[in-house]
Formats: sequence, C-alpha cells, structure tokens
Amino acid sequence: MNRRQTPCIAFGLALLSLTASAADGYKNLKFGAPAATIRQQADCALRGPEVILGQTVYICPDFRFADKKTQAIFSFNNDKFTRLAISLTMPDVPAVVEGLKNKYGMTAALSASDIDTFMNKPNSRVIAKFDKDTITMVFDNSIDNQKSIYLVYNADNRLMTGPAATPTAKGITKDDL
Repeated sequence: MNRRQTPCIAFGLALLSLTASAADGYKNLKFGAPAATIRQQADCALRGPEVILGQTVYICPDFRFADKKTQAIFSFNNDKFTRLAISLTMPDVPAVVEGLKNKYGMTAALSASDIDTFMNKPNSRVIAKFDKDTITMVFDNSIDNQKSIYLVYNADNRLMTGPAATPTAKGITKDDL
C-alpha cells in the first residue's frame, strides 16, 4: 500500500464508527449482494480487499458520482455489501446538500460554528444528516489539517453484524442531485 492510500484507509476506518439507518443500495449496487457481484457491477477499478475492523474494504479511485470521477470506499461484512462512502470536493457540496435537503429534508444542519470548526480546527469532524439521519455527509479535518468530505450510507441492521458493523446512511441516486 502506498502512502497516499494510508489516510484514505484511516478515514474509511473512521467512517465505520458512524450510525444511521437502512437503504437498499445505490443504483444497481444492492446492499446484501456478495462482494463478487458488486465488484462486477461497480463500473470502476476496485483496489483491495483489505480487512479493517472486521470489514472487508475495497477502494475505487474512479467512481462516477454527479457526472465526475471520485473516490469511493465499498465495505462488506460476511461477504455482503453493507456501506458506500463517496468522496466529495468542496465545490460539489452546495449542490449535493441542496439536492438532498430538497428531496429528503435535513435533520441535522450545519451551523456557522460547525463550518468554522471544519475549516479551521484540525482533528475535528462535523456531520450533516438528512432523511431522519439516514443519509450522512461527514466533514473531516485531520490532525495535519487535511480536509475530506464523504457522503456515507449503509445497509440496514439485518446485514450489519460484526465488531464494527453499525449502519451510517441511506442510498441515493442521480435523482437526488
């Protein structure tokens, strides 16, 4: 593993600790499907697997989201697809937030203080929640002031078993943007 992937894997580990509720998947990627099926359907160059906190994780550096290529992290538990975290860029955030807010409602909005924390305080995290907390946007500022933003959503609790298996959010489609 190269040094560039290490922070991504570490962030992926951090995402495993978030909680929310259920979804059936993202586009043709259905939660509960075996890893082999998702690898065929993902339409991107999956790297891995690695086992992190009991989850099997693949990284896709060229995932298509909102008509752009970005990084995505696919997580599996007991060979079942359970989580997808999609990296967002700062310029994409307003449109994604607005689309999610209009379609689902925002259950935990970001305050001016939250935005200030994300922008200026290393080693911090703020979270925006949508649709009764089932869709989560995670804003992380690492200890070395590197900022990352992920849209995270998970399968329901029936698929989530194991030491770090807690659901985080709900699947969205292009219609959400």
